[in-house]
Amino acid sequence: MSRNLSDTVASVHLIQNFLIAGLGMSDTTVALIERLKTDKNIRRICSWESLREIPDESTFSRAFAQFSEISPPQRVHEALIHKTLKGEVVLHNARDSTAIEAREKLFVALPIQ
Repeated sequence: MSRNLSDTVASVHLIQNFLIAGLGMSDTTVALIERLKTDKNIRRICSWESLREIPDESTFSRAFAQFSEISPPQRVHEALIHKTLKGEVVLHNARDSTAIEAREKLFVALPIQ
């Protein structure tokens, strides 16, 4: 299946929107579209200059379903970790303060003589 340049550019724009939605800026596709229509800065971050360029809800839904299957944020994170921490040993020390029931010996102080 060959794709032309305009399809690729549209996919990049939709991925940007997928990431914006993933950051919690919009809970639903409809909310994201409304945010893009009202917030010029977010719309420009997502590479759409005019309101006419914003895709409809069904286009967003199809694209988000495809992106969820391939999980681009996870792939980007993996690539970042691989690039920045390649060959490094990462140590992690987790501490738990949960009380553990145990038998304890009673300590009796002896009088000082």
